[in-house]
Amino acid sequence: MFSSRKPVCPRCNASLLRESKWESRAEKNANPGLKPYRCLGCSHRFLTQRPPQIRWAALSVGAAGILTLSLFVQLLSMTDETVETESYSAMPDTFSILASDTLQAAESGHPEAQFRVGKKLLMEAALESQKAPEALEWLTRAAENGHTGAMIQLGRMFRSGVGALQNYDIAADWIQRAAAANDPEGMLELGRFYRDGIGFDKDLISAYVWMNRAAAAHHLDAAREREAMARSLQPEAIRQAQQLSLEPFEPPDRLARRNAITPSHRVGSHDEMR
Repeated sequence: MFSSRKPVCPRCNASLLRESKWESRAEKNANPGLKPYRCLGCSHRFLTQRPPQIRWAALSVGAAGILTLSLFVQLLSMTDETVETESYSAMPDTFSILASDTLQAAESGHPEAQFRVGKKLLMEAALESQKAPEALEWLTRAAENGHTGAMIQLGRMFRSGVGALQNYDIAADWIQRAAAANDPEGMLELGRFYRDGIGFDKDLISAYVWMNRAAAAHHLDAAREREAMARSLQPEAIRQAQQLSLEPFEPPDRLARRNAITPSHRVGSHDEMR
């Protein structure tokens, strides 16, 4: 059975967490007996005691359900490059009924509550696929209300084609919105889109610009990926990218076009974008 000693996020009280990497040896040495975690709900990073190892044999669900859930959790936070190895800790209340006040707040238009409802439904969709459209709708509401975490989640879903029909244009729209709102994770994702030619023409200089901005906002993964990509660039190209990083960002027409996407596109229509 699961131990009662379960770490929860001190910011949003969620228990769906992933183990994070120590930012430095000094941080690790200064916190003996603790372990860094990152919340999958609000992205808050914190230190707490590591729970006892879970005995998976005691789970009541079948082995096939466990495998499906494990793969789906990885897809939720996937990137094309695995920069660090992190393990996920799915606690039993992951699938508990949402608190009534959270659902009421979501229905009243609160972006964070809408995001939490959408993420929970998306996790449940791994076992109950009929919940995927509802999860997509809640995440879209949160994103349209300015929640950058929801924008990034939608961008990853439309890029991967898991939870929504694959559509690189819509994926790029949402990631670009998150980056334009100065979200470091959104900036890094936009750099990856430019690097890989997803939703844009492949452009390593633009990719460097956005990874550089994310790194300046203390995103360590962005710094590592920027330096790895810099090995493919000439010194003059790097100087150009560094200079462009200082210039104000002017969103292209792609962001304005996002408002023209109809509800049918949100749930995965085969129609072309307007």
